[in-house]
Amino acid sequence: MRAAAVLLTAALLALVSLVPPAGAQPVESPAAWDALWGNMIAAEARGDFPAALAMADRLLPAAEAGWGAGSEQALEARAMRARLLSGVGDYGAARQEGQRAYEGFLAVLGPGHRRTQTEAMTFAVRLSEVGEPERAVPLALEAIAMAEAHLPADDPQLNLWRYNLGGFLQDLGRLAEADAIYGRAAEALARAPGSAQAALYRATVMAQWARLGDEMGQGEAAAARGREAIALAQDRLGPIHPETLRTMRDQALRLYHAGGILEAHDLIEVALARTIETYGTRNLTYAQTLHLRALLRSRSPTGSALFASAIDDQRAVVALLREILPPNHPELGRALLDLAPMLRDAGAPLEALETALAAEQARAPSRKLLIGMLDNALTHGVISGERATREMFRVAQGFLASRAGIAFEQSAYRKALGEGGGEYRALTDRQRREGQLHAALAEIAGRPLAQRDPVQEAALRGAISENTAEIARLEQALSGQLPAMSDLLGSAVLEIEEVQALLGPREALVVMDYSPRPGDPHVIHAITREQAIYVPIHVEAEALAAAVADLRGSIDLRLGVRAATALKAPEGAGAGPKPFHLPASAWLYRMSFAAIEPALADKSHLFVLQRGAMASLPPHLLSRNAPERLEEADWLVRHVSITVIPSVAALRGGRTGTGGAGGEAPILGFSNPDFAGALLALPETTGELHSVARALGGGAEGLRDGAGASEAAAKSADLALYKTLYFATHGLVAGDVVGGQRLDEPALALTGGGGEDGLLKASEIAALTLDADLVVLSACNTAQGDGAGGEALSGLAQAFTYAGARGLLVSHWPVESQSAVALMTDIFARRAANPAMPAAEAQRQSMLAMIDGPNPDWHHPAFWAPFILVGDPDR
Repeated sequence: MRAAAVLLTAALLALVSLVPPAGAQPVESPAAWDALWGNMIAAEARGDFPAALAMADRLLPAAEAGWGAGSEQALEARAMRARLLSGVGDYGAARQEGQRAYEGFLAVLGPGHRRTQTEAMTFAVRLSEVGEPERAVPLALEAIAMAEAHLPADDPQLNLWRYNLGGFLQDLGRLAEADAIYGRAAEALARAPGSAQAALYRATVMAQWARLGDEMGQGEAAAARGREAIALAQDRLGPIHPETLRTMRDQALRLYHAGGILEAHDLIEVALARTIETYGTRNLTYAQTLHLRALLRSRSPTGSALFASAIDDQRAVVALLREILPPNHPELGRALLDLAPMLRDAGAPLEALETALAAEQARAPSRKLLIGMLDNALTHGVISGERATREMFRVAQGFLASRAGIAFEQSAYRKALGEGGGEYRALTDRQRREGQLHAALAEIAGRPLAQRDPVQEAALRGAISENTAEIARLEQALSGQLPAMSDLLGSAVLEIEEVQALLGPREALVVMDYSPRPGDPHVIHAITREQAIYVPIHVEAEALAAAVADLRGSIDLRLGVRAATALKAPEGAGAGPKPFHLPASAWLYRMSFAAIEPALADKSHLFVLQRGAMASLPPHLLSRNAPERLEEADWLVRHVSITVIPSVAALRGGRTGTGGAGGEAPILGFSNPDFAGALLALPETTGELHSVARALGGGAEGLRDGAGASEAAAKSADLALYKTLYFATHGLVAGDVVGGQRLDEPALALTGGGGEDGLLKASEIAALTLDADLVVLSACNTAQGDGAGGEALSGLAQAFTYAGARGLLVSHWPVESQSAVALMTDIFARRAANPAMPAAEAQRQSMLAMIDGPNPDWHHPAFWAPFILVGDPDR
């Protein structure tokens, strides 16, 4: 939840200037009612939300008793109570109360009434507070459209609503739209003639617009907005108002990151003096301001008095936060994160490392910081190599969770758990509640001491402790119900000894912990039965991404590919691939496997986990030497077979499907679907599928060809009966347009009809139940992740894994049909001839047969290298 999406207090941005409802029944008397309502408004205006809420708790039942629960008076009191619940940080209760108020106004006054639309916007804010901005946007748009029809363009309330809409869009990552909305609101409020309210609103809009500018990298524009926001806030709210001080802290941090240290330091000294005057030195607001001063002073030369004072300040911040906040509060985590590099620069490597680890425990982990502190501690000899290796391996696992996995996590858990899905929903609700409770405690801890309620603080601390304990209980319960799911998603962390026990004598695990972010470190790990090592790779993320792009750019098939690009035969059809980029292949090998070659010397099978740009390539096409011609390349595949895994814990071979012993029928396959002219036909896939089926001992009853290769047939089949599922068709990616339809997720193209559109989408695949040893996606782009920073699994591959596949053969780029037929049939023929042969070895031998075979065209990696084996069907 962003600050922009929060409806500010009545002192700043009250949507409705509530007054005692006309003719209100007295609590004890008319004068008592008026006094109580007025006191409630005053308490809210000064930020004393607990006192105001206590008064609302008296006013609401009085209104319901006097006029009824559906009366306008009761609804006004309920709306006020919802706002105050938000003020004390009970966002869940505020959302429920806000919904009741909105629905009540809708029923009593109708959708076109201005008061109903005001409450619609207020309820939208309540939704954003509990992490539902996507539901808030339609309500906000409707309210704004209604207001624009009746109010002038520079009306303060209309532009406040636009500000709220900008916050919702910012929450959703729609930054350009939010930027335009904030700019429109700020411009309109600047035109409002002589309105103190408009100036106040403009201060708030400019402050949030500056924060958005930080997020969008707008530099000086963000700083200019911040300066104006400070001036307006000081003029309208006063120099010691909480919002004025917050805006000053934001601007100081902005200038710090931009290198404007002197201006930032002057600003923070003023803010700190005002904070002490208003709040004292025992609250969160003081700690936040002192934290900023420490950051600014840490830019001073190491060993100087100012640098020493920065460490003293930051130690004081950490000590204070440990006193007033729970140990897992993110504010404490951030303070520890900033203290660690100061300690490193001061020559205290062990304390710096322990501080970074404490930040991780406080739920503020930083991969870059942890790796840097571990490397620094090892260099200075304050930790052993064994400890460094263990910690590095743990860090790698903690930051390798795939974005594709996160996208499917909720539906996969709920599907797999069945009735137990309620516990997963309870867990996600508890996790959301944790953030709300921490925000509420932070709000209270940031008040002046006179306004802090020790009883309320103690209650919040107790609620946080209870919530944390319940999260741990639910996580343990779910792990016991479905351990394989945590293995797949990467949430389970294995120790080195556990990995070694899972490896055979000639196997190794290779983890490429490479970051797509510029400036981040890269580390490659190798674990065998005998040893565990890691090696830092000193290379820029941009250089890795460029080399991967060069390599993939040299794979450009133009004939008979399976892809959405095959809607028609492209110009230049008949041309072969471009010359393969051998220098990029050799350089990428040096930046990866070459660093761990000694550990892999006698290994024949590698399990590889990829992150960053390297996840966009099949590992086997890297060249161990620097050849000038394809024939001279010493491909990695000549030395080892390779299995790609989605997480380290997936080595345990757990399954997420039916939990049975595997299907009994040999194969269910789909080939040459009828695309009704939307895609190029693939008649050669019929022979491909029949050849594979013969190798597996399957009959015609398991083959679906042409019109029979339909989406409806795939969904209606009992997929859990089959050992192998085979899809020889076009693979589509998000953004492809087929039949006038732009896909919003990956899909396999099948025959339409029977109520289906012929596009078997990733979300639909995830809902299937299968128990297959191997799923083959003999199509294009079924392995490719989401960009240079993507994972080794795309949405399609991830979805099949969730549905129950133990192994997958998937492709990284559009495959040429004839070579794909040859490669696939050869893999399965080798497995049939020697059932003991592992799938990875069968794939390796088939690729080598193409590399060394009689067809010189197929010596190019575009033909033999597109497929990777994901997971291990032999375990």
